[in-house]
This record gives sequence, C-alpha cells and structure tokens, in this order.
Amino acid sequence: MTRLAWQRAAWHLCGVSSKRTRWILIGVVVAAVAAVVTMVSMRRGSVADVERLWSEADLPTLPPTASNGWQVVVDARAQLPVDYPTENLAEVSALLADPDTVWSELEARDATMSPIIAAFKRSAYRDVWHRARALPTFADACAWVAMADCPTIMLVQLHRIAVLDFLLDARGEHWDEALEGMHRLLQIELDFQASARDVVAQVAAAEMLADGMSATVALVTRAGAQGQQPQLRAKLLELASTAEFGPHLDRAVVAHYLRTMVGLEQLAAAQATAGVPGDLATWLFSPAKTGAELNRYFRVLMKVVTDEAGRPEPADAQACQLRFDPAGCQLLEIAATVHQLRDHRDQVLRALARVEAAQAKLPVDAD
Repeated sequence: MTRLAWQRAAWHLCGVSSKRTRWILIGVVVAAVAAVVTMVSMRRGSVADVERLWSEADLPTLPPTASNGWQVVVDARAQLPVDYPTENLAEVSALLADPDTVWSELEARDATMSPIIAAFKRSAYRDVWHRARALPTFADACAWVAMADCPTIMLVQLHRIAVLDFLLDARGEHWDEALEGMHRLLQIELDFQASARDVVAQVAAAEMLADGMSATVALVTRAGAQGQQPQLRAKLLELASTAEFGPHLDRAVVAHYLRTMVGLEQLAAAQATAGVPGDLATWLFSPAKTGAELNRYFRVLMKVVTDEAGRPEPADAQACQLRFDPAGCQLLEIAATVHQLRDHRDQVLRALARVEAAQAKLPVDAD
C-alpha cells in the first residue's frame, strides 16, 4: 500500500474526509491570520495620540531652585544616611492637638520633649534645617519620576522639632527666638501648603499647618498674658489669619495623573525597542488604548474626590476596589476622612479668633 493510501485509510478510520481536512486547515490559517491582525491592530497608535487631561501648567508655579528651601532638604536626603529618629516625635503632634492645652501637655511630657531638642542640636539635621529656612521660599518641587525619594516624612519630623523648639524657647522666656522663629515656620508651612502636589505632600502640608497654627495660638496667648512682644504677636497673628487650609485633593489627582502618564511614556519607549519573540506582553501593549482608559479612570477619580456630595464613605474607601492603583485608593480614603482635618482646622481657627479678640484689648506698648 502506498504512503498516500495509508494516509487516506487513516483519515477514513478517524472519520475525517479529505474535504473536511482542507476546511480544518483553512480554518487554522484564517485564525492565525486573524491573530496576527489583532496583535498588529493592538499596537496601533502612539503615546503622542493620547489626549492630555492636565499638564504641569495646572499645578502651582515653582520658584527657582536656588531660592527654594525645600531643595536643601531634598539634597540632604542623599547626604544623610537615615531620617531623623521618629521616636517620641508623634508626641509633639499629640500635645498640639488642642491649642488650649498645649502648655499643660508640654509640662506633662517634659521628660520626653527636652531630650529631643538636645539630640537635634547635636545632629547634622540642625544645619540642614537652618540652611533650608534661611532661603526665601519653600515649595514642593519633587520630580515626577522620583516621588518615592522625596523626603516628605523627614520634613514633617524637622517641622515637629522646630515647633517644639519654639515652645521651649517661650517657656524659657526667650520671646524673640520663639515668636520670630514661629513666624518664619508659619511662612514655610503656608508656602508648602500652597505648592504641595502629590497626596503625601498634601497630607503632610495639612498636618504641619494645623500643628503650626495650634503652636501660634499657644505662643501668642502666653506672650499676651505676660505682656511680651506686642509687635511680634501682632505680626504673627496677621500672618496666621491668612492661612488657607487644605488638602487640595484636585491638585493631588493632577499630580498622580502626570506621574502615571510618565509611566505610560516609559512603557511606550520600551515597546518601541521590543521584538517578537521576546517580551510579548510589552510588544502587544497599546499606548493609545491604555491612555484612553487612563483618561476615563482619572476623570472619574477627579469627580469622586472633589465632589462634596459624592465622596465615598470611609468603609467604601477602605474596601477600595481599585487595587491596581494604590495611590488612587489613598486619595479616596483621604476624601472620605477630609472632614476630620476640617474639624481640626475649625477648632484651631476658633481658638485663633479668641486670641485675636483678646489681643486687641491689650495695650500695644506693653513691652
């Protein structure tokens, strides 16, 4: 029996005719062609085709690097091996929670607070902080591609130490240092609040400003009670009255979007050099389609975090379904709990109003 006869017999035994075999082969070829066409179509479009919802122009304008104190802190991050020790620093915020009880809380925690300042004055961080606060501006200027390297937590720690230092100065009746220093620190807080971009910076700015305002109320109250430095008190109160509290979640969404688009551009650049066979997932990646999906997602995210009526409940935010985007979930959680920040803000503003009213009754020449 010839080879062809054997093949025909085998196909016959399997119940498959030569005509059916041809159709099967044609189907396989068509499927393969369709797969290739699909892969090619998925690669159509470039990142340049993606509509940009926001740009750098939608964020606060940055000051020159040479005049920006925040840049000193950023540069120091690479020079200093670790962040300033965090032990007991949370207690500084705790004693500032209520501006009316700052001094009693400070006395109660004195055994913990005083050593913090002593250690700080012996550390390299003291020089970093003094150089940073000497510059005229203090604006958040972290690069999009290096957000994880921004020393925002270190800034919060340095801020807590500075507040504590001025409180201890006031307790020791060094009023010039306390009130002038607090005035400069409040300027730094307001600069950073006005420029804070990403969600971490936004939360840090809101926390620092709330702590600084509590310290301001405490300092001015104590100084007024002792008839100390009326001009400095008035100067500090005037600055405090201009404070604009955050967080500005819309700005945080824009920053998150811009960082995400940088990532999209990097993936698109990797795709341009990818071949087949190789990293097939990268080769099949479509920048245009991905960019369109990201735009849809960020439009919704912006609406959710900025719409007072439509903000999520805390439980919903904690059970965030957008697990592919942890930063987006964090924004939702902050949006759900922003009322807590506002409650603290309102408490501080009420205390500030009481202090301003009391100070207005004091003689201006009380020195």
